[in-house]
This record gives sequence, C-alpha cells and structure tokens, in this order.
Amino acid sequence: MYDFRIRGLEKSEFQYLNDLSDEELENKGVVKIVADTSPGYPCRVSLEDAKVGETVYLLNYNHHVANSPYQGNGAIFVRKNAETAKIAVNAIPDQVLQRKLSIRGYDKSGMMLKCKLIDGIDIKSCIIDFFSNEKIEYIHIHNAVPGCYSCLVERVR
Repeated sequence: MYDFRIRGLEKSEFQYLNDLSDEELENKGVVKIVADTSPGYPCRVSLEDAKVGETVYLLNYNHHVANSPYQGNGAIFVRKNAETAKIAVNAIPDQVLQRKLSIRGYDKSGMMLKCKLIDGIDIKSCIIDFFSNEKIEYIHIHNAVPGCYSCLVERVR
C-alpha cells in the first residue's frame, strides 16, 4: 500500500477576494456567484461543495506550474471565507467521491506518465495503482465532465 494525502489549495491565496468590490472582481476576471444547487460548486480550498445560498468565486487558476508541456490553468470555484481542508492520510473527501474524475499522474519534471477516467468511488484504488509506479511523484484530480482541476494527491513517505 502507498500512503497519500489529498490537498486542497491554501486559503491564503484567495483571502484577498473577500475584500474586493464587485467591480474590482470583474476587472480581475473573477465572477461572484451565489450557489443555487448543492452539490454543484466544489470549493478547491475546503474540498467541500458550497451550500445553497453560499457565495463562491469563479476564477482562473494556474494549477500546474511546471516547465513541461503539461502546465495548466483553468476555472475553479472558491467559497467565500473558505478554510483550507485538513485531510487525513489516505482519506478521501466526499467532494471527490461523488464525481466522475480524470486522474493524471506526473513525474518530478511535470511530465504526465499515466491518466485514467474513473468514478470517484474508485479513487483510492486508482491512487494506489498510480503510486505503484515509483516515477509518479504526484497526481492531479480533475472533475471530468467540466474538465476543471479539483485537487492534488501527494505521496506520504
């Protein structure tokens, strides 16, 4: 078995959004939305879906900063005042379990070595399978239908 930890984004990267006016948000290409369904607005900081009536920010984020052809960015949701998720070793957040996922395993230079489309319920066995390849340093999970970045999976050594 290979131990792992799922990580959301750090709240410190997004706290400034709470202090911006609607006009300032718009000038930065950020859209403020009030969640009208749940699940439906998966926060990349808390790794929880926003509740109906909760404010979320939709913004572009560079989720894979690498000197490789696989660097990437895309749209993500962040809940207003979200706290950084604290996920235990080998634990899977519900947000991940309930979606169709695209899993991408990368080596230390940011090159994709393996990818797979799965149901969220199968994520744990997929992570273990990916990490059985010692060259895979980290995994990105994407929500497959919209194609957006969800979270990072790191080896725990």
